[in-house]
Amino acid sequence: MDISKLSNGTKVVLGSGILALVVSFLHWQSVERSGLTFSRNEWHGWGSLAGIVLLVLLAWELAAVFGVRPSLPVSPTIVTVLLAALLILFTLLKVLADNEFRTIWAWIGLLLAVVVGAGAWLGMQGAGESFADVKSTVSSAAASAAAAARSASDTGDKQAAPATEAPQPEPSTDAAPEPGPERTEPPASA
Repeated sequence: MDISKLSNGTKVVLGSGILALVVSFLHWQSVERSGLTFSRNEWHGWGSLAGIVLLVLLAWELAAVFGVRPSLPVSPTIVTVLLAALLILFTLLKVLADNEFRTIWAWIGLLLAVVVGAGAWLGMQGAGESFADVKSTVSSAAASAAAAARSASDTGDKQAAPATEAPQPEPSTDAAPEPGPERTEPPASA
């Protein structure tokens, strides 16, 4: 692992992401009552989603460092940008939703999420991609997912209702017997 081979965007994402992970465990909200201090960190409410996205983002970037990235139909930098956008969104929701007794660590956490997003943007620029590429990739992925869903539902409809032949009417037993040669038997003698 040679850190000098990493792009500046990847270095910013990893550095600020690790700091954001540390800050996520500090007191984002704190109140003191009767000599007791009650506090919460980022991992409550919307912040838990931000924490999970942050962990996924760090795992994604560390996979690139160790050369273990899975192949996806989208560019790795686009995945990083989308994860960073989700991180900013959920961190902002955490800061705005839990706005009582907020501490400086909540603001530092939000700032670090924005820095992660800036690092992702730097990485995207370094790879020669733009937000137009993100839009086209997301649009094509949504279109292919919709086509696959339509195809699956069409196949499911055909399998659910197989074509059957109409039943043939059975001959009626109420019909009179066909006439045939008559046989006469002699009367029985008594």
